[in-house]
Amino acid sequence: MEQRKGDESVRLIAKHVLPEGSARVTAAQLLPALDCLPSELKRAILLLPESTRYRLEEIRLRTGRMASVTVGGQEKIVTRDGRLIPEDSLGRGILCPAEYVRAVVERAADGFVYSAEETIRQGFVAMRGGHRCGLAGRAVLSGGTVTSIGELGSVCLRIARDIEGVAAEGADAIIADGKLCNTLIVSPPLAGKTTYLRDLVRSLAARRLRVGVCDERCEIAAVCAGEPQFSLGQSIDVIDNCPKAEAAMILLRALAPQVIAMDEITAPGDVAAILCAANCGVAVVATAHADSTEAAMRRPIYAPLWENRVFSRVLELSAVPPRRTCAVYALDG
Repeated sequence: MEQRKGDESVRLIAKHVLPEGSARVTAAQLLPALDCLPSELKRAILLLPESTRYRLEEIRLRTGRMASVTVGGQEKIVTRDGRLIPEDSLGRGILCPAEYVRAVVERAADGFVYSAEETIRQGFVAMRGGHRCGLAGRAVLSGGTVTSIGELGSVCLRIARDIEGVAAEGADAIIADGKLCNTLIVSPPLAGKTTYLRDLVRSLAARRLRVGVCDERCEIAAVCAGEPQFSLGQSIDVIDNCPKAEAAMILLRALAPQVIAMDEITAPGDVAAILCAANCGVAVVATAHADSTEAAMRRPIYAPLWENRVFSRVLELSAVPPRRTCAVYALDG
């Protein structure tokens, strides 16, 4: 397969199935998220069949509405007796009062909500186990800037997965002539970008490369109370809870990384930081939301990266049932 954008040729050079189990989470990994829940919701989730429970992607509580979970990209109401239903007109689900939502946030922050104020301002709380509690409610503004989120109305527990070896074949595919290629990982939401990036970073560290990680939303290393929740290797330096562009500049100036890794390029500053790193001779591995490589190449925000031929490899993750796959593309200018 070959397609072109301007003067750039995109060639499919490999495709492989991600290891079985990459969509599952273990009981031990799930427990920190379940411990944040109201007892009746925790009990209902524990009643779900294991084949469903260990594939949970999200747990959502919304004030005045029924608790729900996301499995396989589909959000459904969870009943008290551990079943998933698309809608509930008979009161079989678990209604979430405001105190349930507040309690989940307090437990997610280990009881110290004030210490999580900075990430709450950004709409999330980093949790033990590497999970993340996303928040929605009334924004508190000062001078046009969000300073906090009050009157919480919704929480979403994103279930983290740490799958060692899931990126092993991808790591081999992005090395050409003994050199690491600048690589963009693209996938739609909930297809495992962050999980894949985390294991790719671990694979690169195992090859004795110094990797600087820009972990803006505390998901890659998932540092909580000063302790990384995921082991990434000996030669890893992490800056978290910091805008990616600023983190990349700090790493470049102070820690001499051979590789910079960042999740979800979303702002012009992220693009500028990648260009700077590439011009300094530092390899870059990053992720982006897109349904396909072609879709990523059409997004205006990424245009400077294609125009400057920063990336020579794209890893395209797919979550199309029944198997998750990774397609490897080479970009030839």
